[in-house]
Amino acid sequence: MLKKFQAEKNLPRLDTVTGKEILSQFTDPKLIADLSKDKLEEQLNITNYINWLVETYLTFSLNELNTITEQDFTNNLKRFQPEVILLSNFNIEYFAAISPYVNQFYEELPDSEKRALTLLSVNAMQSEMLKYYAG
Repeated sequence: MLKKFQAEKNLPRLDTVTGKEILSQFTDPKLIADLSKDKLEEQLNITNYINWLVETYLTFSLNELNTITEQDFTNNLKRFQPEVILLSNFNIEYFAAISPYVNQFYEELPDSEKRALTLLSVNAMQSEMLKYYAG
């Protein structure tokens, strides 16, 4: 999807009919209505995908090297503010809705698996933080 947007040199915008249609797929209230313990992995993938979309808006670059400067980031934040707010707000609501299922899953794990999952999560967070510090 990102390659398509880069080829078009634009991202879906809320002020266009097509943009609204595309973004509504990622902020559909039916996603929250269809929650279940059996679909936890799929539901977590949805939150990750929405996070990826927000990151795409913030780091969108039209230059061939796909590099982004601090000024580009600031400009993207201003330019795509409605889309970033819409996606971020929905993702917060969505994650809040699936949190009971995530917590239940975690509580049902044996202690050894809880420790391993905690370590894995900490390492993943550190890796993400370093990615941003390293540029």
